Amino acid sequence: MRRRVGEELSSPTLLTLERASMGIVEQVTGDLTAAMKAKDAVRVEALRLIRAVVLKKQKEKGAKEVDDTVMVQLLRTMANQHRESIEQFERGSREDLVAKEQAQLAIIESYLPAPVDDQLVEQVIEGVIAQTGATGPRDIGKVMAGVMKKLKECGGLVDGGAVNAKVRARLGPTEG
Repeated sequence: MRRRVGEELSSPTLLTLERASMGIVEQVTGDLTAAMKAKDAVRVEALRLIRAVVLKKQKEKGAKEVDDTVMVQLLRTMANQHRESIEQFERGSREDLVAKEQAQLAIIESYLPAPVDDQLVEQVIEGVIAQTGATGPRDIGKVMAGVMKKLKECGGLVDGGAVNAKVRARLGPTEG
């Protein structure tokens, strides 16, 4: 199904299917155009920030194409920066800037994959421990490698530190 730029899709399902088939960079570009037409200043500003980070990454010496994996890393970094800014503005009692940063953070996070469910993480850890025959703290590296590989294949957002803590809890404390 071809459509013109800016032409609205007839159903939410079609929009979801179209967004799923394009990369994050293309989604941001299309959404920026739509936000500009809708005169949504907050969304335009947030999307322009994302585009600026992408362009900066593309211009880096020796940088390869910005694919979805790189985009997720860039978006995570941006989200963390916005969270830190929100904390600073809250300490400085700048509620106007807090609201602006929170709105931009929500837009940035909308392009990140959904976090992986804790129950799935536990199941994957159990499976990898059984598969590798891990019995103690010496096997943490093997287990972590297998767990992270499987979780990344799921396509969700994974906190490596939290996964590591769960693996350590299952295999016991490290011997020092």
